[in-house]
Formats: sequence, C-alpha cells, structure tokens
Amino acid sequence: MKKIALILFVSMVLLTSCEKEQKIVYVDNVELYKEYQEKIDIEADFTKKQEDFKKTTDSLQQAYQIEALTLQNKLGKLSPRQQENSTELQGFQQKWQVVDQQIKGQEQSLATEYEEKFKVLDTHIEEFLKTYAKEKGYAYILGKSKTGAVMYGDSLNDITADVIKAINENYNGNSKETATSEDTTEE
Repeated sequence: MKKIALILFVSMVLLTSCEKEQKIVYVDNVELYKEYQEKIDIEADFTKKQEDFKKTTDSLQQAYQIEALTLQNKLGKLSPRQQENSTELQGFQQKWQVVDQQIKGQEQSLATEYEEKFKVLDTHIEEFLKTYAKEKGYAYILGKSKTGAVMYGDSLNDITADVIKAINENYNGNSKETATSEDTTEE
C-alpha cells in the first residue's frame, strides 16, 4: 500500500513538473521538532508541572505514612475483631481512597493537557510550513524522518535550518494556547 501511494505521489510530481518547474524541498522533521522553541517551551512547562505534582504526591505519601503508623499503633492495642470494626480504620481507608482517586485524575489531566498542546504544536508547524512554502515559492515541502517517504534528498534541497530559524523567529513564546493555559492555572 505504501509503495502504491509512493508511486502515485511520484507520478503526480512528475506530471505536474512537466507543466512548469516546481520547487520541491524537504525538512528534517526530527531536527525541526528538536529545535523548535515552542516545543522546547511546552516540554519545560510540562517538566515543571510534573515536578510540582511529584512534590505534592510525595507530601501526601508522607502524610499517609504518618497517619497509617499512628493508626496502626492505636489499633495494635485492640483485638483483631475490634480492629475490623473500627470506624477510624474505615474512615482512614475512605479518606485515602478519595485522595488516590484525585491523584489519578490529576495525572490523567496532565497527560491530556500535554497531548493537546502537542496537537496544537503540530497545527502551528503545519500552518507555518504552508505559509512559508507560499512565500518561498515551493510547490512541496516534504518531511524527512527515519521512517518517512523521503529516504534521500540532496542537501541543496534541505531547508531545515532555514525553517527552524524562521519558525522560531515567528514564535513569540506566548502562543494563544500557552497563554490561555497559563492564565487558567494561575487562577
């Protein structure tokens, strides 16, 4: 299937190139993502949020251990039957079950936020490349990666460095999504 798609693509390029000369260039996707400042900022923000989350969960874990030890010392003096019927033990278990559910919810929320920011990042790159191609008169900008359709490209057609420079100049560090998420987390 991939071969058929590649053959159709090459045929289309050859047919359209007969009409007029079209510039076809490529960008190294791996390098672009590695060097794009918006992606770097998203990862830095996520790393900070993960560290803050870890501090919070570590504090909760310490509180849990202290409370569990205190309760264990108290219940250790009771018979096994009294321990099972202890309202303190039941309250302790319910309290920490709720806390555990909240932690899992926050973990999921963080993962979803990170995923959404990368979807927006992909859209920003696609939109930028579309505009960039039009400005530079490129008919196609192909993406090169280890598993991509471009297995080889003459380095004269590699515009990766130019694109990285231009996209980072275009990125102001406060995209709408980044600013919005920072505003909501500060409230």
